[in-house]
Amino acid sequence: MLFMEKKMLAKRMVALCLILSFSLMLSACYTLRKSDVQHNTVPVPEVQYIDLTIIEGKTTKQEILDAAGIPDDISESSMTYSVYKNKDIKIKLQLVQKDGIRINTIVGEDEKHQSILIFFAVIYKKNTSYTTNIVDSVSL
Repeated sequence: MLFMEKKMLAKRMVALCLILSFSLMLSACYTLRKSDVQHNTVPVPEVQYIDLTIIEGKTTKQEILDAAGIPDDISESSMTYSVYKNKDIKIKLQLVQKDGIRINTIVGEDEKHQSILIFFAVIYKKNTSYTTNIVDSVSL
């Protein structure tokens, strides 16, 4: 009888050890899975590129607004696009200056150029002046 009780106690101990090891294994898997999920859910902002071609003396204000959207700052004679307000947007700029020089650059965060300042032509007649919608010059 004593032998049977020891055998039964040994079986219970083995079963208890199996249950304990299985629950520890499940707990470890849950912890690993939880840490994997936390690492995989870090949001990575997608950079959006805007293609913009400006030809000094030909491109109009409306063409720029259609291509690049509302600028960060606008007045009658100039407008500015700046990356400080739109960090997830970069502008692929193709600039053709009046002297024929072509400049291809990217304007955006962590790029050489951080903003574009576009000036529009001002026409002076006698004592009055008015601004046209034609790009006069661009400052990077």
